[in-house]
Amino acid sequence: MTAVTVLESLRRQDLFADLGGDDLVRLAGLMREKRFAARGMLCRRGEAGDCLFLVSEGLVRLSLISAEGREVTIRQVAPGGMFGEIALLDGGERTADATAMRPTTALVLARGDLLAFMAERPAVALAVVRVLCTRLRATTDQLEGIALLPLEARLARCLVTLAEGAAPSADGMTRLPRAISQGDMAGLVAATRPKVNRILVAWTDEGLIARDDDDRLRIDFAALSDLAQLEGR
Repeated sequence: MTAVTVLESLRRQDLFADLGGDDLVRLAGLMREKRFAARGMLCRRGEAGDCLFLVSEGLVRLSLISAEGREVTIRQVAPGGMFGEIALLDGGERTADATAMRPTTALVLARGDLLAFMAERPAVALAVVRVLCTRLRATTDQLEGIALLPLEARLARCLVTLAEGAAPSADGMTRLPRAISQGDMAGLVAATRPKVNRILVAWTDEGLIARDDDDRLRIDFAALSDLAQLEGR
């Protein structure tokens, strides 16, 4: 990731959106690059939160594993995405495992460096409140989906969320910004892969989704939004 790309990625983060160019340059200078092999662990649940991660290449899965060994995916972090800030800010334990889904490069910011930086900039402290509120709302939505919605609605909500911000193509379908496997979809909606596969096959037959040669999905955004019960969103 070039210096310009790092600055652009930092500017897109809610924590740092209000910072000026000089502050962003200084913040970028505090970050250190680390590389992780596919299936490598960036951090584990229960560890001390001593840094945050900004993904520059690859893909990271944040997940929980139950005592019975069942894994539930909380979210996936693509290039330009950040995670680890909650445990970093309160000094508590990591709340999830972070696993590289493919060879991954991340920029790492140590807790001491961030806290010293925040002490000089009240705007960042205010942004923390916004970030925590956003995360709480997202967690509530995810718990609602798992606990209250049928699998078809949960899967539709997952695909709509992944496609948000993408522009429709010439055929009116919206293309997901990255490929996602059926196994990863199953983890995101707390279901088995065969059950997810059956729904995807039916949606393909109905013309609600299509898969391109590069394995990325195109979806009928409006139709899946209806199925996801997101009409009022």
